[in-house]
Amino acid sequence: MPGSVLLFALNGIALITLSAQSSSPPETLPQTSSAVPAPTADPVQYTFSLARGAEIAAATVDQAGNVYFTGSTGVQLPATPGAFQATFAPCAAVIGTVQHPGHVACSWAFVGKLAPDGSIVWLTYLADPNGSSTIGKIAVDSHGNVYVTGTTGPVNLPSKFPISPGAFEPTPDGPDGSGMFIAALNASGSQLVYATYFNGIDLVEALFPDSEGNLYLGVRTENLVDLPLVNPLVGMAPSITSAYLAKLNATGSALLFASWLNGPGALSQVNALTVDGSGNLYVTGGCNSPAVEPCVPTTPGAFQSSMKGPSTMYVMKLTPDGALVFSTLLSGSGYGGAVGIQVGADGGIVLAGDVISAGEGQPLDFPVTAAAFQTTALKRDPISPESGFI
Repeated sequence: MPGSVLLFALNGIALITLSAQSSSPPETLPQTSSAVPAPTADPVQYTFSLARGAEIAAATVDQAGNVYFTGSTGVQLPATPGAFQATFAPCAAVIGTVQHPGHVACSWAFVGKLAPDGSIVWLTYLADPNGSSTIGKIAVDSHGNVYVTGTTGPVNLPSKFPISPGAFEPTPDGPDGSGMFIAALNASGSQLVYATYFNGIDLVEALFPDSEGNLYLGVRTENLVDLPLVNPLVGMAPSITSAYLAKLNATGSALLFASWLNGPGALSQVNALTVDGSGNLYVTGGCNSPAVEPCVPTTPGAFQSSMKGPSTMYVMKLTPDGALVFSTLLSGSGYGGAVGIQVGADGGIVLAGDVISAGEGQPLDFPVTAAAFQTTALKRDPISPESGFI
């Protein structure tokens, strides 16, 4: 469907096209959603489309094969009966004058769920009727509750974004009333479990809910900011670009722990999170340090305790209350980072990411085991070799 935003399910894995383009006029495009079963011989199980003017930003899949998706829209979508916000009524564009600046039409965030056959289970808006909202991350817990993070900004004050009573931070810190929010919806998309602002952060890089509804957040900040600390890890400090880790309770009313993940003077970020069956948290990301080595503190007996090049990956394990179990670096002499992390039933950690050599003529010396499936990198770029890894 030219110009539509398409969401595909391929053998249970969600794949998204974020910005399909079309030269077709708007009236030729569908203004509703549709799910079309694919032939059984085709590996594509179904395709799902939204009207032009909607953009899907993120998606995830649960163990049953349901797909959860989120994004923002400037056009009406097929919100389902009983949805938390079912009525589409965004603010219209206003032409500005010298005395009164105008604004573009508002966009509204939305969240939806598809059944394994591609049919809509539910779809709801999650919006500020007085402004715009966007969502960039989504996660689902074992009970089907959905967690999202995004931004909202009112065009007409005051903001009417549905912050819940007793929220961790009930008001935004943006000078124009804008702010970063975290929200949870129940499994049917009919009720808001909570919504709170989280001020001072620039981007949520990763989020992962545990079985009790607590939400782990991996955050990046781009300035020296004063974020709340609860039982912080020793040896960590903020910098101009810093990773920050927090655990929000199941009602969105308080932080259970919060800490910087950054050595003093270093630059760092969180890339991925996961939780094991006992509630222990596993974190991976990347860091570099022009002045301090290593760029995150490591624990005694770590696999790698010193940096071999300008940047490194790190892997950490924390208990459910935020105590550090171990912290290690993982790198060669070049650049790279893990973008995914999982934990097996035996406690083994699986990482996936990419590595790049330190420069022209430099080796790709990432640590590889002797019996690995592939022990040398395929040099796609002979000048600066790079490779993925697991």
